[in-house]
Amino acid sequence: MHIEAVRLTNFSSWEDSSWLELAPDLNLFIGLNNAGKSALLKAFINSLPDNPHKNIQRFRIGDLKLPRVEFKIRISIEELYDRFARIDQTPRFPAGSGNESSQHIHALESILNAKNAEITIECWRDPRNGIISAVGGSIPQLRNTNNPQTVNVEKQNGAYKVSSRILEGDNLPVFFDDERSESIFYFSPQRLNIARVGMAEHKRLAPDASNLPGVLAYVQGAQAPLFDEIESHVMEIMPGIERITVAPRGGNFEILIWPDRHTIYPELAFSLEDSGTGVGQLLAILTAVVLSEQSVIVIDEINTFLHASSVKKLLGLLKTTYSRHQYIISSHSAEVIGSAQPTVLYHVTRDGYKSSAHRMNLFEVRQAREIAGNLGFSMLDVFGFERIVWVEGPTEELIFPLLLEKAHIQPTAELGFCAVASTSAFSSRGNSRNQILEIYEKAGKRLAPLLKGMAFGLDRESLDDEAVRSLQKSRRKLRFLPRRCIENYFIKPHAIVAVLNDLGENATVESVMERINQYGGQRDYLAPNLWKGDFAASDWLVKVDGAKLLAAVFSDLSQNRVEFRKTRDSVSLATFLLKSDDEDLRSLIVFVSELRDIAMRDTAP
Repeated sequence: MHIEAVRLTNFSSWEDSSWLELAPDLNLFIGLNNAGKSALLKAFINSLPDNPHKNIQRFRIGDLKLPRVEFKIRISIEELYDRFARIDQTPRFPAGSGNESSQHIHALESILNAKNAEITIECWRDPRNGIISAVGGSIPQLRNTNNPQTVNVEKQNGAYKVSSRILEGDNLPVFFDDERSESIFYFSPQRLNIARVGMAEHKRLAPDASNLPGVLAYVQGAQAPLFDEIESHVMEIMPGIERITVAPRGGNFEILIWPDRHTIYPELAFSLEDSGTGVGQLLAILTAVVLSEQSVIVIDEINTFLHASSVKKLLGLLKTTYSRHQYIISSHSAEVIGSAQPTVLYHVTRDGYKSSAHRMNLFEVRQAREIAGNLGFSMLDVFGFERIVWVEGPTEELIFPLLLEKAHIQPTAELGFCAVASTSAFSSRGNSRNQILEIYEKAGKRLAPLLKGMAFGLDRESLDDEAVRSLQKSRRKLRFLPRRCIENYFIKPHAIVAVLNDLGENATVESVMERINQYGGQRDYLAPNLWKGDFAASDWLVKVDGAKLLAAVFSDLSQNRVEFRKTRDSVSLATFLLKSDDEDLRSLIVFVSELRDIAMRDTAP
C-alpha cells in the first residue's frame, strides 16, 4: 500500500492544492519558511485540524469552508483482503446501479483477477468525519453517483467472483483509517517529549512516537537484534553517541543516552530529554522504519533537527536499507535535494494567503535555476558523504548506482556519486590532458580533509590508449571509461526502439539500424576510418561520439519532435539494457565496481 495522491482544500494556506501525485518511495517538498509545507504534511496525521483557509474575500466565521483532505490509495488485492482480515471485516466493493450494474460487476471482476492486480481507492476526511468513500464509490472506474450498490466478492476456484449484493455502503477506505493509527507516522520539527512513558507493554509504536520508551523497552528485552540495529544506526548518524538503553525509573520507562559504551555507572548517562533535539527525532524515525512493515513515514522539516551531514546519512539509509516504506519529507533547505535524490520533488511557494505546489524536474536546467534563484543552494553538497566517486555529469550520477545494484553490490550511505561538471569547485570539462589533471589535483587538495576516500570516473573522450595508461598510472584514483562516453554503450537498436516507443514515437529496429548505418561513418561522429558497417564493432564503439549519434537518431526518427536528453533517455536505455542482461554492459559494471572499490579504500587522493 502507498498513498498515490493527496489533495488538500480549504486548510490553512491551502485553498486547493489540486491532486499532488506521490511516488511509492521518496517524495520531497521544498520551499521557504512559511510557504505551507508543514500545513500540507499535517494532512497525513490522524485528525485533520479545524484550521480553515482564509483570504481577503473569505475570513468571517460564517463564510469559512470546512477543511478537507482527499487521498488516492494504491493497494494490491491480496494486501487489501489481508488488511481487512486484521480488523475482522469484509470489503464491500462498489458495483454501480440499475442497468449499469452488470457492466460494473464484470469490470470489477476483471480488475480483481488481473495479473498482479492493484486498485486505487479514493476517499476523504474533514475535521468532523473519519475516512469516507468518494461520492459514488471509492474505485474511480466503477463510480456511479445514482444510488450505487455494493457487492461481496469471494475467491472461487482461484478467481475472485461477486457472491452477493448488499445494501450497506462501500467500506473499502475503512482499512486506511485503521492503518493511519498503525502504519502512518508523522514526525514534526518540534522537540518530541518522548524521554519517558508509563510502564506497560508497548509492542507497536504510536503514530507520533509518544510511547517510544515503552516500545524500545519491549524490543530491548524481546527482540534484541532489532534494538541493536536501531542503536547502531543512531551511532553511525550521530557521532558522540555510543550506547542507548531503556531503564525503569520511578514507574516509567526512560531512554538513556551514553557517551561511553563501556561505562557501568548510570550517573554518567543522560536522559533523552537532556540530549540534543535531534536525538529524539532520529531515534523515533529509526524505530518506526526498523520495526514496522510497509509504512508511510512523514517527516516535516528534516533539516531543522539534524545537521546536514546527518541528514545525508539518514536519507541514504532510508533509500537503501529501508526502501520498503513510502517517505514524504519537507525541508526549507534545498541542499537536501542533493542527498535525498527524491523520485518526486515539489517546490512549495506562497503568494499572500495562498500556497501552491509545483512538481519540479531536477534535470531541467531552467527549473533547477528557478529553485536556486528562489532558495539559493548548491545542487551538489559533498560534505555529508565520507566517500565520493566523481563522475562526468548527472547522467552518470543516476546510472552508476544502477550498475552497482545489477552487480549485487550493497549500496552504502557513506558513498556518493557526484558530477564534476555540476559544481564550481572544478573547472569546465574539456578534452585536454591539462584540464583533466586540474580536476584531479583540485579535488585532492581541497577535499581530502573532508573525505575518507574518493575516485574519479571520467569520459575517455579523444584520449588514446597510451594517454589513458599514463594518466591512470600517475593518478591512482583516476579511471577513464573504456569508450568515449557512456552513451557508447547504448547504441543498441532494440533498446533505442523501446525508449522511442515509450516517448510516443513509432520506431522499428530496421529504421534505427538504417540511421546508424547512415551516420556511423560520417566525419561529424568522429570515427569515419573505423566504420565498416558494423555498429557492434568494438574499435568503432570506442571512438565514435555516441551521445551525438543518439541525438541524431532520436531527432531524425521523431522528425524533430523528440530531443535526446541524457538524463532521461540514457537512463532509460541503461535500465532497459540492464533488465535484458546486455552483455556489453558487463565491462561497464566492472568499471563502476572498480571505482567503488577505489573510493572505499582509506587512502589519500
